[in-house]
Amino acid sequence: MSEKLVKRFEKVAIKNIKKDLDIAEESQDFLEVISEYGDYLVFRKAKNEEEIEKSINLVKDLFIFLFPTVGGSRSDYLASAIANAIEESNIIVDFKVESKKMNSECCRKLYKAINLKAIYPFQVINRLKKYNLFA
Repeated sequence: MSEKLVKRFEKVAIKNIKKDLDIAEESQDFLEVISEYGDYLVFRKAKNEEEIEKSINLVKDLFIFLFPTVGGSRSDYLASAIANAIEESNIIVDFKVESKKMNSECCRKLYKAINLKAIYPFQVINRLKKYNLFA
């Protein structure tokens, strides 16, 4: 992944997080997700609006389960602040193709995180399949 794009995306996301008083102190949770899953992620310039929308929805649907200490409505606010950074920076967040496979190390980690926080984990997993995760 391009380190320059990652740093730019992180900067925009952290700026958005700090603007929201409910989550202003939660940027560390975002950085921990990037650190924990960074080897599986791809950051690149968006080619079109459809890619931006898909990436925004992926972040909103998935990241709420990945934050180590933030939960409830604050995790929704945090995911939204990060998703807004996608549109503002024109940098999309996605998973590497090999990381999307059901038996990959990445999907095992995602499954574990979702299973810990989701009320209906199998519905979440099924919803994430539209992003080709757990394929």
